[in-house]
Amino acid sequence: GSNHVLLSAASDKIICMWNPGTGELLRVLTAPSFTTRAFGVYPYGSNVFYSGGVELCMWDSDGKLCKVTERNEAEDIQMITMLSGSMFITSADRKMTVYESHEDDVEVLLHLPPHNEKITSVTKVNDSHFASGSLDGSVVLWSSENFTRVKFLSLKRQDFQGCNHCYPYSVQMLLPVDENFVICAMSCGFFIQDIRTNKHIASFTNAHYSKIRDIAFVFGNLLLATTSEDGLIRLWGVQEALNTATQITDADYVDQKS
Repeated sequence: GSNHVLLSAASDKIICMWNPGTGELLRVLTAPSFTTRAFGVYPYGSNVFYSGGVELCMWDSDGKLCKVTERNEAEDIQMITMLSGSMFITSADRKMTVYESHEDDVEVLLHLPPHNEKITSVTKVNDSHFASGSLDGSVVLWSSENFTRVKFLSLKRQDFQGCNHCYPYSVQMLLPVDENFVICAMSCGFFIQDIRTNKHIASFTNAHYSKIRDIAFVFGNLLLATTSEDGLIRLWGVQEALNTATQITDADYVDQKS
C-alpha cells in the first residue's frame, strides 16, 4: 500500500527510505555516525522505527532522528526484534537487551542472561513468548511478560564448533507459525517444533547441500521456501504437517484430561 516504506542501509553510513511499489527514493537519512546493521519496525501503524549498530537510534516516519541511545557494549547491535506493545529486544553477540519506548524516548528495561555462543536469530512467537537461537545449536523460549527462560527447545550440541569452526549445528533462522509452532533452520536442514509439547512434528535434516540462509512462507502461506548457500531455492508443503500435528496434539490433550 501507499503507507509501506522499504528501508535499506549499507557501510556508507546512510539509511535510505524507498517506495516499494514504484522504486522511488523518498529520503536519505545521514544522522548516524556509524554503520547501521539492523532495523526494528512495529507491524501495526507505528510512527517510529529503530536502527541499530554501535548506537540505537529512534526515527519518526518523516525520517527525523528522535533519540540516540549510546551503548557501552563492545559488539554492535546485529538484530532488533519487536515485541508486543512498545517493547523490543536488541541482540549483540551473545547478549540481548530489552528496551521500552515512550513517544520520543527509549529506555533499557533489563539485560537477559546471555547465550553461550553468538545469537543468530530472535523471533516473536506470540504475545507471550519469543525465542532465540545461537551458533551452538541451542534454542531458548522466553516469556515476554517477565523475561525469564521458559524452556529450551533445543540444547547446546557437543563439538558445536566442528572442524575449522564451521559450526555444523548453528541456528540460522527461527520462523513462528500459528503461535504454537516454530520452524528452526539448523545447518543444512530444518525442523518444526510444537512449543507446547517440545515435540518435533517434522524434520528435514538434509534439506539442502549447504547451510540454509533464509526461510519464508509463500503463495498465501501454503508453501515454505528455503534458500541456501548451495544456490538453490526449494519449496516445501509444511501446512499439511502442521494440520496433522494440530489434530494429534489436540487429541492427546483431550485424552490426558479425560
